[in-house]
Amino acid sequence: MDIADGRYSIQATTQTTGLARWFKSYNLNQNSSGTVVTQGLKPESFSEEKNDSGSMKILTASFDWHEHVLRFSHGGDTSLHEGAQDSLSILYQLSQLSINREWVQVSISNGKKLENYILKITLDENISTAIGELKTVHLHKMHDAGEPGLEIWLAMEYRLLPVKIQYFEPDGTVAASITITDIRVSDD
Repeated sequence: MDIADGRYSIQATTQTTGLARWFKSYNLNQNSSGTVVTQGLKPESFSEEKNDSGSMKILTASFDWHEHVLRFSHGGDTSLHEGAQDSLSILYQLSQLSINREWVQVSISNGKKLENYILKITLDENISTAIGELKTVHLHKMHDAGEPGLEIWLAMEYRLLPVKIQYFEPDGTVAASITITDIRVSDD
């Protein structure tokens, strides 16, 4: 993430590597940009380019805070709620949430729609990572049976940055698991 002159820019790439790449090729490029305000990040644009075994999808979303409208590249739009984030900026905005309660509500756009999530908060959970044992805040998306799930672990030692993310299929099986292998934090 780059921050300069009251603006931020985030770029992220996720891809299959190693032996898994022989069975499934997956490449995801995401970009989020906007302003930095007292409450944290305020996205203005989001884009996602996904190549899943040769099938390419490109999604974009434009956050119009003056009109309170979120516009999508497929032509639709929806009302924009104060504090809404995109699926990339939310990972950095989570550190701004009040975690001294049992749950928190967030609105997140994936470039196709805007969804409201209720995240259950569990404090002081330890997990093992490539960078060692970490004390985390565990966020668990509350959802009905038959809906996809999401869990995020934020490292208390690293400014509540996400260190593990798991996505679940509607049947409860793990669809994807991402765990940090390295982290560098600037004092700036």
